[in-house]
Amino acid sequence: MKTGRRDILRGSLAVAGLTIVFPAGIPEWALPALAQAETLVPFTDLPATINLTPTPDRRVNDIRKIDGPFTPKDQFFTTQHYGHPTVDLATFRLKITGLVDRPKSFSIDDLKRVGHEDLVAGFECSGNGRPLQGLCSNGRWTGVPLRTVLERQDAIKLAADSKEPGVADAMQLYIGAARLDEGRTPWRDRAAEADELRRAFDALDRLGVAIGDARDVELRIAALESLGRGSELVKVVERGVALPGLSPETQANWRAIQARTLIEQSAYDEAALALRALDATGVGNGRALDLWTSLAQRRLATGDPPGAAAILADVLARTPPETPAWCPRFLLSIEARLAADAPPRESLLAELRSAAARFAEGATAPEHATKYRELLGRCGGRP
Repeated sequence: MKTGRRDILRGSLAVAGLTIVFPAGIPEWALPALAQAETLVPFTDLPATINLTPTPDRRVNDIRKIDGPFTPKDQFFTTQHYGHPTVDLATFRLKITGLVDRPKSFSIDDLKRVGHEDLVAGFECSGNGRPLQGLCSNGRWTGVPLRTVLERQDAIKLAADSKEPGVADAMQLYIGAARLDEGRTPWRDRAAEADELRRAFDALDRLGVAIGDARDVELRIAALESLGRGSELVKVVERGVALPGLSPETQANWRAIQARTLIEQSAYDEAALALRALDATGVGNGRALDLWTSLAQRRLATGDPPGAAAILADVLARTPPETPAWCPRFLLSIEARLAADAPPRESLLAELRSAAARFAEGATAPEHATKYRELLGRCGGRP
């Protein structure tokens, strides 16, 4: 099938994003008018003997032959001032040296194990000009981002050096956690990948590969949290917080994730230890109090009203009364103490009445006002 110039323009405009404006198709009026009703106008200022590839390292893109948005690689323009390097793929090494903690060297095969990303980009030489203006091309480039290589040095090297079956494939998934962390790459089969990822972490332990740095910990947390492997996540955090030089903010963030995971696992005593460690960072008091409250709710729901009441007494003491969080925490505290049957209901009723103004119509959320009236009745008072 012959491709006309208007077809090419339609494809280029679609790449440019006009299909968002015209989802049913780009209308005729949006295309530039062409001379002589689709007749191609020849380049009359180009000699018939023009040589577009004067040397092996110099090539001009023949724009008269463009038939799509991407330039074939054997037609991509190239120009040189200092010559082309000669690269032997069998012996090539990418070296990471200089201001790094652990210098590394990778072969082409090492880098291929990481996976790849595609990027569409066009190039134009600053010296592009008449008559053909062919020092420009557009292509789809495939490779490994430098950021991924720098962040995953140890994982790539482990995949390359390990003789254990399946470790290289598993480590590729582990490296992919960087993209997962950025929300760019979904897992294709979470159940299978969870098993492979577990084997990868087991291999890390067997081979004695310690957690490298804070970014390493964050990637592991992101992967394990997404895959629902809470027990391993808790261990990673415990090892990660022992790294030297961590900021209080980083420690607080990891401890919060650890505490939330332990609460979800009903490991309440361990969650309390994680929350005390979070409190010790001195960062994120609001987040810590939210998690303490969640822990109290779970203890209350699972038959431990005294434990819930003890937690909520501390939470209320640390919650400013003027903040929106105070009302629901106060009500939960009353409910926990009521379920624990301590102190006497008369005392709880007095506390509720002293807070009546906070739960008046329009002073708090409707559900809080409703809960207040319910607790007031259970303590023997009248709304």
